[in-house]
Amino acid sequence: MKKLAPALFICMAIILSSCGASNTETSSNTETVATTEDRPIAVSVQNVKSGNIVKANTFSGRTKSSGDTSVTAETVGKIQKVHVSTGQRVQKGDVLLTIDATDLNKSIEQAKVSLETAQRSYESAIGGSVSSQINQLENAVTNAQIGYDEAKRNYDMYKELYDAETITEDQFKKIELALLQSEQGLQAAQSTLDITKNQVIPESQKLAKQNVSQAQVAYDTAKSNLSKLIITAPVSGTITTSNFKDGEMIAQSAPAFVISNLGTLKVELQVTETDVIKFKVGNSLAVTISDTDVKGTVAEVSKVPNTQTGLYTVDITVDNSNNKFLAGMAAEAKLIDKQSNETLIIARNAIFEEDGQKYVYVCKDNHAVKTAVETGLTNVDTVEITSGINSGDSVVIEGLSLIEDGTFLYPVEKKEA
Repeated sequence: MKKLAPALFICMAIILSSCGASNTETSSNTETVATTEDRPIAVSVQNVKSGNIVKANTFSGRTKSSGDTSVTAETVGKIQKVHVSTGQRVQKGDVLLTIDATDLNKSIEQAKVSLETAQRSYESAIGGSVSSQINQLENAVTNAQIGYDEAKRNYDMYKELYDAETITEDQFKKIELALLQSEQGLQAAQSTLDITKNQVIPESQKLAKQNVSQAQVAYDTAKSNLSKLIITAPVSGTITTSNFKDGEMIAQSAPAFVISNLGTLKVELQVTETDVIKFKVGNSLAVTISDTDVKGTVAEVSKVPNTQTGLYTVDITVDNSNNKFLAGMAAEAKLIDKQSNETLIIARNAIFEEDGQKYVYVCKDNHAVKTAVETGLTNVDTVEITSGINSGDSVVIEGLSLIEDGTFLYPVEKKEA
């Protein structure tokens, strides 16, 4: 019996140890079950409601002015001051730029002297003595020579500008014509003097009268150029281009300014041949510019595609009378493709798919019920439900990955924004 006691003690220890392990495992399993039931999963839910859903196509573009007016200088000269800057709004008649009048005033004064000299010569040719006429005509030749020298100087200067392609051919032709007229005037003055010296009075009177006419034209032309030294805005709008600065020589080869009408903006879209037929001139559509929704109107739809891109241009006009938007801003236009009214809709992220079938989790008695549904129109945030659930059902919209069919839920209703 003494030899059996140690063996019996060991057997009892093994049995008790096994029972203890079994009791521990049972206790652990019981705790797991209790935890699953007692600790619900928090999810966001939202009630199914009746409403409208729209499927729209979104097209991107940029804003641009609805109309541009180029302002070009009518004469060549050195800029005295530019009075406006890019982005500035101007009214019709506002002064944009002034050209220095120094050179022009000299030309006017010279033309005036030439005219007065020609007039005196003519008067002398009519009634003065030959010697007096000769004296005056000699002065006329001197003045004509001065005028010719000035015209030649201008010609040489503008010839360089023309060769450098900074002035137009039309401008250069005017300078060239002025030189020719000055040369003719000089020749006429010299001819008159020569004839008078030979005492051919009738012929000298005729030539003197021609000189007066030519001098009068030169004087009137020089005076008329004074009004061209001040450039004003021909229309109201916003300065979107300014090509010259103070102290620069202004030319007529490029516009000095571009004034744009930003009261009405255009959004230019480039669309495919499939989409272009969806746009009709006069139709309204939603436009978003700088996170602001505005109403747009289809203004123009091109009939032929761009030869390089193959895309069609569609212009959408947008009211900008409050000057809130600028040209060049990114814009999106939304064109309604399909629409369902008074239909069941839920948040798009409530839908999940398994084996080609779409489901939602309906919250019933605080438990997730996996429910098959059929869907209709879908947009960015919302989906149409055609069958499977009813209006007022509470559907899980956030936390789907944490639950499965039958999961104990702690539903938190998500309010609509």
